[in-house]
Amino acid sequence: MNLNRQQKIRIGACAWSFEDWREVFYPRDLPESRWLEFYARHFSTIEIDSTFYTAPGPEAVRRWLDITPSHFRFSCKLPRE
Repeated sequence: MNLNRQQKIRIGACAWSFEDWREVFYPRDLPESRWLEFYARHFSTIEIDSTFYTAPGPEAVRRWLDITPSHFRFSCKLPRE
């Protein structure tokens, strides 16, 4: 595979709010409200699965952008309708 400087492969999960990840990936005492921030320290992308059902509010999107690094990428599922 020949990748130039403009091309990058990003690996991430389809969501960050899996309760099963508590104590496996997320520290036990980390509040769920800080899971995305923690996740973004280890991965550079995430899929926003909930956009398939409804669009997130502007406050939520603003918060996601505020707590993730500038290089972090969000991939949103297209709405089902």
